[in-house]
Amino acid sequence: REYRRWRHEGIEGLAPAEDAARAARTGDRARKVIGTALRALRGDGPIPDVAVIALARSEDYYTFLAPHHPEEGEWATSGGTYVNLGPGALAMIVTHTQAKWGLEETVAHELTHHALEELSLPLWVEEGFTQMMEERVTGLANFKLDREMVERQRALWEERGVEGFLSGDGFFSAEEDVQELSYHLSQWVVRSQLSERAGAFFAFAREAGELGESESAMKHLGMTPGALVASVGGLECE
Repeated sequence: REYRRWRHEGIEGLAPAEDAARAARTGDRARKVIGTALRALRGDGPIPDVAVIALARSEDYYTFLAPHHPEEGEWATSGGTYVNLGPGALAMIVTHTQAKWGLEETVAHELTHHALEELSLPLWVEEGFTQMMEERVTGLANFKLDREMVERQRALWEERGVEGFLSGDGFFSAEEDVQELSYHLSQWVVRSQLSERAGAFFAFAREAGELGESESAMKHLGMTPGALVASVGGLECE
């Protein structure tokens, strides 16, 4: 398979030749849209440089990522991953063109992780923003909240408690319902807070890494993270 490289402002890219132009356009648009949309959270500084690697096959994708996982354990499937090896290394957004999630959604999602990394947000907060940025970049609505979804959410978290959601474990669960509902709940909570009290929620998020999640939530939102999640979802648990 022939691959092509490109270099645009803030992005180094590699993709199959037939997908390179689309991948480059996607990266450029995502960088611009996300930088503007999250200015209230991360400030005016540019999003740090990043590499976008779009591999041709899912087999290539999982082989590329294998060294970054422990040798044993069960891991959920994915359409894209954000990889940061630390100071001095160029962070990478890795995906593949066979993903059931579109290339545009995946790049937007993972680039949001990259843009927010320095804030050290709680994962449930960060994942709420990543999904909202997917919509901003693609223009396609992906959030649905109906009676069936509310009932599924309440049944799962009232049985399990929200600790696994708040810790971030649910986003990596090999149980499909747990992972799906963790992502959905994160978007539900973040959307609700931004519609009701955006300034206070941004202030909570900005200080969560420095003060700690619970202290920042009490300071800016007047409740613990567990109580917040329970109140949004109408859950009889904390």
